[in-house]
Amino acid sequence: MNIDDNKHRIETLKRMLAVGKYLANNEMSEVYELGHYIADNVLGKICMLIGLENNREDLVYTNNKKNRTRDLRELYKGILEHFYPDIPKYNDFVKKYHIDRSKYQHGLEHLDLKTIKKPLAMEYIKFVEKFMRKVGYLGKGDAINPIRMVSSYSYNVGDYQRNYLEKKIKNFYNRLDSDDLEHIHMDMKTLLDDIGDRNFRKVLKMEYRGLRHGDSILIEHNRWHLNLNHSFHKYLYINKQNEGTYHFSEPDKNREILRDFLEMIKNRCKDEGFDIT
Repeated sequence: MNIDDNKHRIETLKRMLAVGKYLANNEMSEVYELGHYIADNVLGKICMLIGLENNREDLVYTNNKKNRTRDLRELYKGILEHFYPDIPKYNDFVKKYHIDRSKYQHGLEHLDLKTIKKPLAMEYIKFVEKFMRKVGYLGKGDAINPIRMVSSYSYNVGDYQRNYLEKKIKNFYNRLDSDDLEHIHMDMKTLLDDIGDRNFRKVLKMEYRGLRHGDSILIEHNRWHLNLNHSFHKYLYINKQNEGTYHFSEPDKNREILRDFLEMIKNRCKDEGFDIT
């Protein structure tokens, strides 16, 4: 078997990766994680095709019945690293991305948390696209262009995403407003990451940054700071410039700072047409 024998399969892989690229550009974690998943699947199938083109079915299948292929680690190490020794080693690059995909497929945590970051999904897709070019599945001038999927029924994607963001900010607001402080550091980290800097800038006119050592900060310069550490020191506090600080570890002190912060969130959401109450 040679590359010409696999032309129809290669075209299918191109379409799959094109769909994955479109999904990975979406702002919703549940959607761009699917793009990451597709990239991982395409990479595995590239391994299989390369093995078959080199008459090494023994490296593709786990037995002679050809009803079960090897897992990605074995395929990548046994086939790609063998026939393309200059590519990144599995343990150096692909392992992390494949483990993230496994969490998405086999675990339930992706239903509660954002388990894959959008830039990682895009980076994985770019790696797979680059490798398709290296093995001759893509010409030098060819590119994988995102395939936009259009459903068989009509709905306003913009309205859907807007409502979805409104719900996320409402969850953020309600968690800050809750008297239940158990696990609040972990919950806040998840909520802040899920909303992301772009949406905080758009709706609350604030910047969100992840810092070293598990620190995160939501900031409006010279006015508001929300500081979080969920890894080591376990602190969470809100500072209002020149007026004081509310520490969640001391929930009965300076509570007016928390109330002012919540009121600010509510008013800025209202300015954007969001109802979070």
